[in-house]
Amino acid sequence: MLYDVQGLAVTTESPVAIAQLNRFIDEALRYGKEAEDAILKAVIADRTLCNCPCLRCRLLSLSGECG
Repeated sequence: MLYDVQGLAVTTESPVAIAQLNRFIDEALRYGKEAEDAILKAVIADRTLCNCPCLRCRLLSLSGECG
């Protein structure tokens, strides 16, 4: 099992998804302007990362990856 920057278990084996998830956490905690970009890239890297199908599709549609 792999863990995010906060030490929490993640549901992905994708290093790219984990890196983007960690970037999202950092941006969100700092109210950074790149938080949305980071979470979109995490979901693109591993479409199973987000367990809620509606949210996953919404994030992918924002990125142009889901119709």
